[in-house]
Amino acid sequence: MFRTSLLLIAALIGFQASAATQVWDLNNSSGYSNSLSMNINGITANITGWSGTGYQNMNQAWIGHWSSGSGVIHSWDEYNSGTHHSMDNSGQYDAMLITFDQEVSLDSFSIGWHYNDSDVSVAAYTGGGSVSDLSGTSWNSFLTSGWTSQGSFSDLANNTYQSISPTVTSKSWLIGAYNPFIQNMGWSTGNDYMKLSGLQTSYSTTTEVPEPAVIALFLLGIATLAGRKRNV
Repeated sequence: MFRTSLLLIAALIGFQASAATQVWDLNNSSGYSNSLSMNINGITANITGWSGTGYQNMNQAWIGHWSSGSGVIHSWDEYNSGTHHSMDNSGQYDAMLITFDQEVSLDSFSIGWHYNDSDVSVAAYTGGGSVSDLSGTSWNSFLTSGWTSQGSFSDLANNTYQSISPTVTSKSWLIGAYNPFIQNMGWSTGNDYMKLSGLQTSYSTTTEVPEPAVIALFLLGIATLAGRKRNV
């Protein structure tokens, strides 16, 4: 038993668990694109825009970039006319799909601009693997397609991070204007307009403890176990 305990100490004390945090800045110069790709500390995120009325399959939209954040654009006419430069729930429910190349916890997010109301819904993909395409999915079938609601948040202030307190880690996350198909809070729809300006994510890491600390912990473990053995 004594020898086994020492071997376990030697195997475990050389490593230390910690959490690495990333901050993703979605403020950008004017323009639009089919997707937005970013990389922080070796982690890659790809962001796409999606819209749907509820019972019809969703369509991919453009991601618009502004200094106050990123929004969802359905057509060139919208971009060129300056209308609906936001992620909203007017006519259709807009959302941004964020796909990472490893599982992360989406801890908080911020908006940089809003008009009228600013209610937001968040979901995580828990079906295994990742999702980068919502074609063929409707909001009505969303929660039966491997997605899990992570909450809805009301009356968000600009440039202030909103904590999510997620229950899972995932490679795919979705943030959209308040959507009762994700979580029905009884709030009004058709009046939420906002631009997403930032994300905060984290993931667990295991690092090797520096050698002097390993030796000190190992000796402490020996002394502790030896004392227990003498007292038996």
